[in-house]
Amino acid sequence: MAEKGVKELVNCWKFDDSIRSEINSFGLRKHLFDFGIDSDLSLNEFKVIPKLKEEFHHNRKGLDISLEEGYTEAKENKKLITDYDNHRKQKWTQFLRFLQKNKTIVEEEPDFVTLSPIISDFFNVEESDSTFFAVKYRGVIYLLRNETFDLEEWVDKRTDEQITHTSYLWNFQYLISNKKDSDVKCYRVDRIDFNGNKIIVCYNVSIIDRNGSPVFVKCRPIYKKYMTEENKRLLRNWSDCVIEGAHTLVVGRRYKSTLQELIVREVDKIPSKCRSYWSDSKCFSFVDQSLEFIKSCVGSELELYEFRISSKDKTLSCFRGADNSRHFLPKFYTECDSDDNLKND
Repeated sequence: MAEKGVKELVNCWKFDDSIRSEINSFGLRKHLFDFGIDSDLSLNEFKVIPKLKEEFHHNRKGLDISLEEGYTEAKENKKLITDYDNHRKQKWTQFLRFLQKNKTIVEEEPDFVTLSPIISDFFNVEESDSTFFAVKYRGVIYLLRNETFDLEEWVDKRTDEQITHTSYLWNFQYLISNKKDSDVKCYRVDRIDFNGNKIIVCYNVSIIDRNGSPVFVKCRPIYKKYMTEENKRLLRNWSDCVIEGAHTLVVGRRYKSTLQELIVREVDKIPSKCRSYWSDSKCFSFVDQSLEFIKSCVGSELELYEFRISSKDKTLSCFRGADNSRHFLPKFYTECDSDDNLKND
């Protein structure tokens, strides 16, 4: 038994990077529902997701477009989400409420429920460290970056520099789409299948293409160490695209606040471009190993487990604390009167 405040190691998995998955994509993808959160953090029943403008469906060089304007004015007019702490908590809350309302758990019988960044972490175990938490409820394992449902756990930890990057990204999205000057966050929820595991995943969709598929959008500085940095970022971007079902990656390259170049990539061609740096089959193997290890560790219901990925050691470790009854699933979800929305044991 771990002492109070001390977390006890349950098990540690060493990733086998020699394994190559024969499954290099997610299987069935089933769209379940959408929801939106408005700038005042209220639920928004949005009807239309902004579309990528036709002139931005291909590469463009020699641009000289300022990304300074737009964000600040919209923020001053209260058309942007500025309370990120409450917004992140609201996203998780509404996600769970829609699962209840639609009786999604009993109908889809998932093994995991989560937000998209955690699954992306599994693809990137060789590149970055991460920590996430797990709770099993009625046979389903829920994964989240936050330890408890208390608001202090949802504090916005971005630096001033990261907030500036956010403003450039917002202005870039506004430039390349028919996005309005309000900041409705649009979320999609899908069920994706992978090697026998059913995963319900929630992710943000800022822009869609002409066919209605998500477009993954990034805006970042031009780096001097171009190839090394670019291929590392392409791994993270590619994994996000795969999870979210995006066929197109649009990257704006900027110098300070000036957009200079637009790069449009077809997602399914990214692995072949980066084969000297990383392997998609190895990444999918890491996903498979992660999911199976989590399932082997999370036993007790409504108890909190902590998982840590070490990119240096290529390990995934599981911990439990002495008081692991406090967790990120709210009471409205775990103390509901009806079992209709829950997976049967």
